[in-house]
Amino acid sequence: MRKLFLLLTAVFAVFLLSAVFAPIPAIAGTVTIAGNTNLTIGGFILGYYGESSNQNLISSQANNPGIVNTATSNSTKFSGTLDFTRLWLNLDNKPEGITGYVSADFNGSGPQGTGEGIRLRRAYLIKSFDESNFTPWIEIGQDYNLGQPVGFSFTAYQNAGLAGDEASVPIWVPQIMVGTKIKTAEVTLNPEIGLMDIQGESGSDNYTEFMSNAGDSGVQSISASAPGFGVKLPVDFKTGFGAPASLYGAFEGQYVNVSYGSSTAVLKKTEFGWAASGGISIPVSFVTFMGDIQYTHGMTGLNTVLGQENLGNYTPEAFWSNTGNNVNATKAIQWDAQAKINLAQFGAPVNIAGGYSKVSFSNYNGAEGATNLADNYTAWSKGNTSYQTISTTPTITYMSYDASPIRNSSSIFANIGWNVTKSMMLGLEWDNNLTSYAVDPGAYFHSNAVYMIGMYSF
Repeated sequence: MRKLFLLLTAVFAVFLLSAVFAPIPAIAGTVTIAGNTNLTIGGFILGYYGESSNQNLISSQANNPGIVNTATSNSTKFSGTLDFTRLWLNLDNKPEGITGYVSADFNGSGPQGTGEGIRLRRAYLIKSFDESNFTPWIEIGQDYNLGQPVGFSFTAYQNAGLAGDEASVPIWVPQIMVGTKIKTAEVTLNPEIGLMDIQGESGSDNYTEFMSNAGDSGVQSISASAPGFGVKLPVDFKTGFGAPASLYGAFEGQYVNVSYGSSTAVLKKTEFGWAASGGISIPVSFVTFMGDIQYTHGMTGLNTVLGQENLGNYTPEAFWSNTGNNVNATKAIQWDAQAKINLAQFGAPVNIAGGYSKVSFSNYNGAEGATNLADNYTAWSKGNTSYQTISTTPTITYMSYDASPIRNSSSIFANIGWNVTKSMMLGLEWDNNLTSYAVDPGAYFHSNAVYMIGMYSF
C-alpha cells in the first residue's frame, strides 16, 4: 500500500508540474463556414494512470485465475492510457434550425490501451421546427441508444465502465428519431420514438466463439430481419430541493434472424430481442442521487462486461440453441445506485462520488435448466483432466479453461475530483469488482484498481 501511495503521489505531482510549466493552450472557438453554419471545435485530453490487482486498470470484472493466460494477472500491476482523448465538432445553423455533432477518439481497436486508430463515436443532425415551448424535432445520424444516463464513475469518460452501470458501455447506433420538447413552468417533457439499427445489441457483436463451438448445437450467426425501434419518455421536473430532477422510462427492440444447427443443416428462426429501462436523478442542494434499472431479453449487447483484453468477450451471447434445435434468449438485469457531492458552494472546487452497481445473467448457455448438453460448460468443470492444471490449493483446482461467460458481476466505486482550473480536472478513484463465472458459479473473484485521471478540456 505504501508503494501504491508513493506511486500515485508521484503521478499527481507530475500532473501539477505539467499544468504549471507546460500548459496546453485552449484554442476552442466558433468559426462561420459556408451556408451560415457556425462550427465549434472542442474536446479533451484524457489520461488514466494507476495500479490494478486481478483486473485491467479500467474494467468491470475480476479475472478468474482459471481462465487461460490469466494466471499472472493476480499480481498488482501499473498501466495507463490516453486512447480516450476525444475531439468533437458542434454545428449550428440558426436560420435553418439545424444543429449537429461529430465526435471521435483514438481507441480504434478495442479495450483500453490497445487503440490503433481513430474511432467514430457520434455523428448526427437535429432539425428543430420551433423555438417556443412546443418544439418538434427530428434526428438523423449515429447517436446513443435509449436509456443510458451519465454515471459518476470516472470510467464513464472512456466507456469501459463498471458492472451494472448503463453508462459504462454506450452503444452508438444509426437511427432516425422524432420527438417533441414540451415546456411548462414546472415540467419539461421530451418524448421520442424512432427507428434504430440495434442488431449489435441483439447479439451479433456479442456472438462469441467460446459460446458456439460445439458443432451442431451452437448459434452460427445473428442478423437483423427488420428495423429496430425505440421509445423513450424523459421528464424534468422541479422539486424545490435545488436543480430540477429527471425521470425516464424507455423500451427498445429488434427482430433478428438466428442461424443455428450444424454446418450442413443450417436452420433459421426469427427472434425478438428487447430491453426495458428506467431511472431517476434527484439533486438535493449540493448532493445528487441517481439510480437506474434495466431488464434485457436477448439483447446482451446492452449488458457488456469488459475484462482482460485478448481473451474474448465474457458477456453471454444473446441467443443460443440446444440439441432439441430450440432457440433460447439470454436474460439479464442490471442496476446501479450512485451519489455525488459538489463542494463548490463551500468554496472548494471538489466533487466526491460513490456507488454500487450489479449485472446478473440468467437462462444463458450452460446455466441451470439449460438442456444444451453439447455446448455447455461441463467440459470445463473442475476435475476434467483434458485441461492442464495451473494452480492447486487444498480445496480447489483451477483448470486452464478457454473462457467462460460471467454469471454476475458487481462493482463498488468511490472517487474525488479536483477542478484545478475551469479547463483542467484531476481525479482519484478506487474500484472493486466481485465476479462469478459460469464454469464455477459458486466461486467469487475479487479485484481492485486505484487510478488517477487527468483531463484538460478545450
